[in-house]
Amino acid sequence: MAIASMKRASVLFPLERRAEVLAVLQAIGAVQVEQPDAAPAEEPSSGEAAGRVERLTQVLAYLDRCVPDKKGFLESFVSLRREVSGAEIARLLDQLDLDRNASETMADEVRRVQIGSRLVEMAREEELLTPWRDLPVPLADVDDTLRTAIRAQVIPAAALEGTRRLLEGRPAHFLVIASDRHKTWAVAAWPHGEPGIEDGLLAMGAHRVAFGRFADLPAHELSRLGDERRALQDELEALDARARSLARLRPGLRAMYDHYQAVLEREQVRVGRTDRVGVVTGWVPAARADRLHAAMGELEAVASIVEEPSPGDTPPILLDNPSWLRPFEAVTTLYGYPRPDEVDPTPLLAPFFLVFFGLALADAGYGLLVLALAYLIIRRLRLRPGEDRLPRLLMLGGVSAIVFGALGGSWFGDGLNFLPGWAPVVFARDVLALVDPVANPVVVLLISLGLGLLQVWVGIAAKAAMQFRAGKRADALWDQVPWLVFLPSLAAVLAGEALGPAAAEVAPRLALVGAVALALAGARRQRNWLLKPFSGFMNIYPVMGYLGDVLSYSRLLALGLASTVIGIVVNQVAALVRDIPLIGILLAVVVMAGGHAFNLLVSTLGSFVHSGRLQFVEFFTKFFEGGGKSFRPFCRGGRYTVVRG
Repeated sequence: MAIASMKRASVLFPLERRAEVLAVLQAIGAVQVEQPDAAPAEEPSSGEAAGRVERLTQVLAYLDRCVPDKKGFLESFVSLRREVSGAEIARLLDQLDLDRNASETMADEVRRVQIGSRLVEMAREEELLTPWRDLPVPLADVDDTLRTAIRAQVIPAAALEGTRRLLEGRPAHFLVIASDRHKTWAVAAWPHGEPGIEDGLLAMGAHRVAFGRFADLPAHELSRLGDERRALQDELEALDARARSLARLRPGLRAMYDHYQAVLEREQVRVGRTDRVGVVTGWVPAARADRLHAAMGELEAVASIVEEPSPGDTPPILLDNPSWLRPFEAVTTLYGYPRPDEVDPTPLLAPFFLVFFGLALADAGYGLLVLALAYLIIRRLRLRPGEDRLPRLLMLGGVSAIVFGALGGSWFGDGLNFLPGWAPVVFARDVLALVDPVANPVVVLLISLGLGLLQVWVGIAAKAAMQFRAGKRADALWDQVPWLVFLPSLAAVLAGEALGPAAAEVAPRLALVGAVALALAGARRQRNWLLKPFSGFMNIYPVMGYLGDVLSYSRLLALGLASTVIGIVVNQVAALVRDIPLIGILLAVVVMAGGHAFNLLVSTLGSFVHSGRLQFVEFFTKFFEGGGKSFRPFCRGGRYTVVRG
């Protein structure tokens, strides 16, 4: 239950074996590779892998746009990775013609863009021509002649009568082709030089229409556009069919993407070098050093060296806890990794986080659902070591919620009241329920505050232990130990006779001893004798902050009550709508399913966030700073696949 011991690792090899050595290092995933500093270094190469990754990215993006994956419930939130073997990857590399698939895909995508642009353009052309469909003359004839102005005009509907009056009694012809509530499409013709007509039309808001490349009858032009649209749509369907055919290769293409991405990562590693020898340096956990030696020993002319860090080195941090504690590392790493000179806080926070999550969710039914969903995620996802910490933490949190929910008698709020009283699960609820948090909130509040005081006390004790380990015994004895005496004794004083007459008699004396020790501790750092009393008093004043920290744990009561009460309200609403004729039962089911799903989501999120907040703000601040850099081994990390064997 500590931070894993780290060793300096160096691997020396002939330069011609660079690719082989890096492939083995990536396969064993035991070494965090460092980039060389002062020593001559080989610049990262950009071989064919970079080009293949780029082409595969384009092909997969094209398929995702044209043939989206059919995703299940889990796949809607996370990407499921498929297991593949080394033999399957070798077969894919031999069978799939990536260059042909990529070139065909790029050509199809370009053609799709062209078709899309043409369809947009055709939509504008059809919008232009449709009002003129009944024009009885070719569009090429709607243009000025030597003596006559012939204009296709779009006139505001309100200006139609004004246009007629403008042209009435003049040597002009006016033909309305179509109209709606807002516009009129018409052709007007008049001799060149006829005064006032063109200016009058402009004044009434008319504008001239240009038909561009269209010359035939509008009906004929629209028919040709329709034929072209159908041909383009047929071509799009053919492109869709080709994309669906290629989509059958998507699992293999994804496996190839991960393979070449791994190759690219190896190509981009900078190694130290001389004229003939290359060297890779980094960090390896002491427990994995033998694995490194064994893997490198199988390669010809390759040597591995593992040694203790130098005094100025800052090794990366790998948390090393038993399997039952590893899920709680997810909470620690959310805050940050410990420095090499700090302790791993995971063992200290684990029991508190587990209890806090259960108290905050406080519903056995929701706990069962959280447990089942987390288990489903673990079974369906292909997670690398360490990636399963959060779902396993939620599983443990679900178990805790089942326990505390059962003790509080909350199963989907009061959902078991819908069952007959003789049902075994109702009998079990009544037997297991010890405290109803709705009817007796003070009991749960006192439990929450007591747990808060205990965790604050543990945090101070952890700080004292760290100072003892660092050789700062005086600081531990003066700055931490008095608080370990003062805080619990002060709490006992506040509790009065509730803890019994013996505690009520001893607690004030211990509190006084703790207060005096704190005052002396504050005074010992003050060199000015006149200010020593003031410094001693100020060293006691932080008790207000500790009390505030303890009161913050009352949120556990609030969260647990909210979860239970909202569940009860959902059940009551369902009971109200259940008696509606014909649809009452259906409505009740919908209300309960939707209401409890919402409450489950919000309450689970709140339980996790606030339980974590209590660790970060009230607990870690007593002894833990963080700031370490996590251990990141050089390994194969596939986006779509996990290589087995």
